[in-house]
Amino acid sequence: MDPHPPVDTDQPVVSRHEIALMLGGVSKTRVWQITDHPTFPARYASVRSCDLWRTSEVRAWIRRRPAIMEERLRLRGAPPKRAA
Repeated sequence: MDPHPPVDTDQPVVSRHEIALMLGGVSKTRVWQITDHPTFPARYASVRSCDLWRTSEVRAWIRRRPAIMEERLRLRGAPPKRAA
């Protein structure tokens, strides 16, 4: 089962609005912070002041997020989360 809200996966690119939906409906401010972060995939194109990202790269980044957070916690010395 896909954990993300429906986004037209037939489209090769997504905008910030669609990325926000893929991330569970985060705010506009938060999606800007996320897409500007160095770990987020590079923009694919900008069309009329609308930045676009490859859907496949965004989905891959979303799938890696738990591993990224686990690594950050490990580097800070926090114990890893245990599965419920």
